[in-house]
Amino acid sequence: MGYLLTFHLSYKVRLLLLFLLCLTVVGWATSNYFVGAIQDIPKAKDFMANFNKVLVWGKEETLTKENSVKKADLDDCPSVSPHLKGPNKLVFKPDLTLEEVAAKNPQVHRGRHHPEECKALQRVAILIPHRNREKHLMYLLEHLHPFLQRQQLDYGVYVIHQA
Repeated sequence: MGYLLTFHLSYKVRLLLLFLLCLTVVGWATSNYFVGAIQDIPKAKDFMANFNKVLVWGKEETLTKENSVKKADLDDCPSVSPHLKGPNKLVFKPDLTLEEVAAKNPQVHRGRHHPEECKALQRVAILIPHRNREKHLMYLLEHLHPFLQRQQLDYGVYVIHQA
């Protein structure tokens, strides 16, 4: 007759081990995000070098050196923005106009924004499908621009009108 050695753990000990395992996995996953937030990839550098060329009516022109030197002199933005704050209260004014939204965000030009004090770590495109909801679009833009600016992103908002 063989002796069967079984290892019994109480319910609380098993639950604690499962919790510690989950906590370890979450810690490992988030540490990779903060440690390697930006990596220099040679293909990306080549892409950005060619990205500075603009096609204008069939002619290829290179952007002026003044703009590229100005951005190159800036330091990178921190990985966690110092402008982040807690939750914002959402207020939906019934008489909101597009001019008011534009006046609240003067640094946004044609839906594009980049931080002035540092070089953004990420570039983001926000695509908004839109049809017959102008008031909802204005509310979204009123709250979306400050939300993205606090994160120090180089972003563009593109509204796609649907038929």
